[in-house]
Amino acid sequence: MQTLRILFAVACIMLLPAAAAHMLKTDGDIGVLMHVDPDDEPVAREPATFYFEIKDRSGKFSSARCDCRLRVLNEGREVLHEAPAERTAQANGAALAAAYTFAEAGVYRVELHGVPAGDASFTAFSVPFDVRVERNGAGAGSPRVWRALAVVLGAGLLALAAWAIIRVLRDMGSRSP
Repeated sequence: MQTLRILFAVACIMLLPAAAAHMLKTDGDIGVLMHVDPDDEPVAREPATFYFEIKDRSGKFSSARCDCRLRVLNEGREVLHEAPAERTAQANGAALAAAYTFAEAGVYRVELHGVPAGDASFTAFSVPFDVRVERNGAGAGSPRVWRALAVVLGAGLLALAAWAIIRVLRDMGSRSP
């Protein structure tokens, strides 16, 4: 029974969806890692928050000395143009955050542009990200629901297979002379 529990736990861990949906883009010395809440899968008509971690190989970038602007485009039409709201200094980079609510499902282009402000000497940058927006929240057609269902069913099938294998092995062991 203990073996079955271990096999079930391993199967569940293996079937979990990858959480590494963060996207990395670079422009010259600047690298930008973007994460979107909720779960890197924004939902139409629900607030989404973009988090950008910015690293500069030259070490000159500072969010306090950057005119950083976020643009969101839908089918080439600009639907948002504003500076990211929160700025937090980090070692060799910065973190920026901005919120936006997508009006409808589709693929959007999210662009982060940064231009040196004042006496800043980093290189201006522009990084585009393509973001897929779901139509519904946790409705029946949501990819999250299907993924969760696949995890549960897959784990159940693996547990059943493990149980059958253990049973066969026990039966074979009890028949040996």
